[in-house]
Amino acid sequence: MSTIISRIYSFSTKCLSTALIVYSLGALGCSPSEPRFELNGQVTLDGIPLENATLILTPKGKGQVVAASVTQGVFSVPQTLGPTLGDYFVRINPLDGHDDPDSFVAHTKAGKKKQRIPKIYQSDGKLVVSVTGTRGETFLLELFSGATKSQGAMNP
Repeated sequence: MSTIISRIYSFSTKCLSTALIVYSLGALGCSPSEPRFELNGQVTLDGIPLENATLILTPKGKGQVVAASVTQGVFSVPQTLGPTLGDYFVRINPLDGHDDPDSFVAHTKAGKKKQRIPKIYQSDGKLVVSVTGTRGETFLLELFSGATKSQGAMNP
């Protein structure tokens, strides 16, 4: 008899734990029912396409973090991995294997001008994009090498 009660208790505890995890994920915006959207765009630094970087979108509210590689100034995220509706902080980090943002220098396609992503763009809060769900929505992120405060243009 006590074995049956013990099994029922164990089963109900597992069910409750699973329900709490599912509820928590839903409350954090990780619900599979929220529609995701394809994300496309360009990133320039002083008018020149950014050669190699990682673009990270962090939701201002609920939602999931989304990341994309920037290659020759272009980034793309398929709908299955894309963001949900809402506002996102944009962070652009160098792809050079260094943690120190001052050590990053990338060469443009022509190899004539060096690109250095200013620290201001490597932290959340300086650039913001709004994902509206409009079909074919594209973003143009224009960065400036002399930026010391919030500068940059986003055109959805």
